[in-house]
Amino acid sequence: MKKIKISNSIICYNSHKYNTWWKLRDFIDWKELVKLVEKVEKSIDSACVFVLWWDWTILKSIRQTYEKKIPVLGINFWTKGFLLTNLEDINKCTKFITVDYPLIECTISTKSESISRIAFNEIDIRADTWKVLDLDILLKKSWEKDLKLSLKWDWFIYSTPAWTTGYNYSLGWPIIPHSLDAFVLTPKAPLYPRNFRSIVLEQDREVIIKNINRLSDIKIICDWSDFFNTKDEEITITLKKSKKNVKFLFPEDSKNTLKDKIFLEQWFEIL
Repeated sequence: MKKIKISNSIICYNSHKYNTWWKLRDFIDWKELVKLVEKVEKSIDSACVFVLWWDWTILKSIRQTYEKKIPVLGINFWTKGFLLTNLEDINKCTKFITVDYPLIECTISTKSESISRIAFNEIDIRADTWKVLDLDILLKKSWEKDLKLSLKWDWFIYSTPAWTTGYNYSLGWPIIPHSLDAFVLTPKAPLYPRNFRSIVLEQDREVIIKNINRLSDIKIICDWSDFFNTKDEEITITLKKSKKNVKFLFPEDSKNTLKDKIFLEQWFEIL
């Protein structure tokens, strides 16, 4: 991914697609982007991170820029981008709104190190071999008793509300409105307990996972990007809401906020 600076804002885009997709190249080269940057900065009285292309590009940009606390505006140059807004809607707009969205912080602790990464969409924890995962899951929340679950699964997903429209929905579980302060833990191919279903958890609850018996290597993926692979070692995985949010920009009075898109995915009409 390539980053350039225009005025006080950061522009992120796919350098390969710049060379192969004429719409993206023309948008940047014909100075149309400069006019848009000036309009958005004037509207919000702040710098902005402009992300051009599709959802994977914006997820990578969030990882690299969220600590700057600068609003992110995604502009769609592909067929469909759930996290992005169509350029036509942005060009018609003169005012923009800022919406905060939660991030998941995933921390991996081994005997030798402790590393962390954030995710906007989801954390995937899956078996990296043909054997199932054998895990203990501990749910912790201040002033409440801890809850423990032992399980054998192939794979599970920990999703933010914005991405319950992804694998969580494909596996048959509900889409969660963004206004609900919750994350969703969804199993894939549960072996034990076999009748386990998706769980909706409060965002202030920590999820602590330990690989007991080390029956299988574990692969951990944050927002479609490989994060960690175990190799027959004991690890502890801690999932919790990050202290930092990501700010998204949307055209005012548009139907492009994630909250609206979540309902549109379920065949509602925004009136």
